[in-house]
Parts: sequence; structure tokens; C-alpha cells
Amino acid sequence: MNRGLRLLAAAALASTLAGCSVVDALGPSANSQVLTLGQLAESDAEAWSGEAADLRAHHARDLFAEVERLCGTDEEGRIPESCDYERANPEVTAHEDAAGSLAEYVDLIPAAPAESRELLTAQAVDLAALADQPPAAPELSPADAELARDLLRREFAAVYALDLAQAYTDPADTAALDTLIDAHDTRVRLLEDALGPTGDVPVAEAGYAVPETEAPSDPAGARSFAVDVEHSLVQSWAQAAAQVDGASLGWFLALAGDAARALEDSALAR
Repeated sequence: MNRGLRLLAAAALASTLAGCSVVDALGPSANSQVLTLGQLAESDAEAWSGEAADLRAHHARDLFAEVERLCGTDEEGRIPESCDYERANPEVTAHEDAAGSLAEYVDLIPAAPAESRELLTAQAVDLAALADQPPAAPELSPADAELARDLLRREFAAVYALDLAQAYTDPADTAALDTLIDAHDTRVRLLEDALGPTGDVPVAEAGYAVPETEAPSDPAGARSFAVDVEHSLVQSWAQAAAQVDGASLGWFLALAGDAARALEDSALAR
């Protein structure tokens, strides 16, 4: 570059950076996907009511904290000026229900940073549990089909475990386990339907090994055992959804939400 061009470039840069330092201008900016979801959660929290509003307020706090974590902070805990953001955005307005907000997560999660995926997926599962929408059957990619097969095997194992727990529960918990087993059976059918076109659909094993230290032997132990099984299953669904990027993401999230809602609605969770 000759001297004249260098001078022109320097002048252009000086004009661009007028009023701020070079460090500020060239510093990191707030991640657009995480920030947008944070602003959406903030709007939802203000527009919604009750526990749903509290949930979205909690989501907003976690999302803005994630924005700042991604930006980085100085020794005094401040983010760079280039990363400054507004919690409220008039262009990001609340949805009438959880289904609308969930659709925003489905759209934005694939483009969000991989390190933020677990947080965003967990919040999407929360919304899916509120939305309670029957999922449309997807066309699974090979990778997503393998995730679905693993989940189907886990669903079968969970049903076996709850059947085992029922042998030791009191009448009230037996009814709660029946309801949970019905929810498992529904997800099993949805998984089988989605996997049918692949020609590889797992079936339930004749039996499953339960560690002697975990096997229930009385009503209290049976309840604790069943809750642990359900929590593990919900976590498995959320972990699987965090690995999905394609068109089936909404389907995985809907079923993860169904698993979370079934446990939350059961008497066992209280």
C-alpha cells in the first residue's frame, strides 16, 4: 500500500472510530441469538402472569448473564463497551403463549454458540412443557434417528422400572405411576412412528438389570426410585435435543417438554 492509500485508510478508520477508542470499536459484541432470546424472555415476563412470568424472568436473567459471559469481563466484572446491550427491545415483543416463544428458540438455537446450547435447550424444554402441543412427526436424519433409537430404548427401560416400583408403592403412588407409564407409552408410539421409515426400530428387552443398591423394597424407596428414573429420562431427552440442529429440533423439544411436564404434574414430584 503506498503512502497516499495509507493516509486515506487511516482517515477512514479515524472517522469510523470517532468518539470511541480503538479497543472499544474492535471489541466483542453481544451474541445476537442469545441477546434476542433474553429480550424475548424479558418481554414475556412483563406480559405473562403467575408462574409462567416468573419462569420467563428467570430465563431472562440467565440469558443476559450468558450474553455477558460470552463477551467476557474485566477485573472489575464489567463487560467491554462494545458489548453493551439493552434488556428491552421494542422490536422483540412478547408472544401470547409458550408455543410462540418456543418457536423463536427453535429458530435461533441452531445458530447460537455451541457453548450456550445446553442453557438454551433447557429453557426451550421449559417452554415446551408449558406449550403442551402434540408434535408433528418429523423425517429424521441418520444422526437424529440414532438419538431417537437411544431414547426409545430408555423409554422402554423406564416403563420396566416403573412397573417394578409399582410392586412396592402405596395406592396413591400406584395411580401416579400408571399416569407416568401412559405418558411413556405415548412417547414410545411417537418414537416408533418416526423411526418406522428407517427400518430400524428397537424393541423392549425381556428384562432389565437393576442394581441391588437401587432396587426398591418399600413404598418410600419405590417413590424415590421412580422419581430418579423420571428425572434421568427427562435429562436424556434434553441432552438429545441439545444435539439436534435440523428440522426435527421442534419435535425433540416437544417430547422433552412432555417428559418434563409428566413428572411435574405427577404427585411423585411434590
